[in-house]
Amino acid sequence: MPSLSRQADGSISHRDPRADEAAKVAMWGGMIGCLKWSIYSVLGGLISYRFSPVFRNLTPQFKVYLFMCPVTIGGMVEADRRLRQYETWVRMERRAEAWSQAAGTWNGLEEQDELAPVVVNRVEVEKQKKA
Repeated sequence: MPSLSRQADGSISHRDPRADEAAKVAMWGGMIGCLKWSIYSVLGGLISYRFSPVFRNLTPQFKVYLFMCPVTIGGMVEADRRLRQYETWVRMERRAEAWSQAAGTWNGLEEQDELAPVVVNRVEVEKQKKA
């Protein structure tokens, strides 16, 4: 069910269901990006902790900051990527609908031409009169 939005005049209107679907796609993309980049960040932290004495001597707050930066950026990038894919899909869907409507209109015009009386050129009419 599409969510409701309140207008400036206080009335309630229904939003486009595609907007709700786009929000869901972006949310899931962000969650997947955060999860993916948190795995990369944890692996990087473990490797850094194992081989770098500088990383071992950092404060826990800075280690958390170093963990959160890739997670946040990864979530934003993945959400944006998924949203762009969804927008491309919606454009293709709308284009297909427009093409099918145009084809239906064209077929309707062809049917009208078939039902219309056949108009012959003047030379054929004169040949028929002489015959």
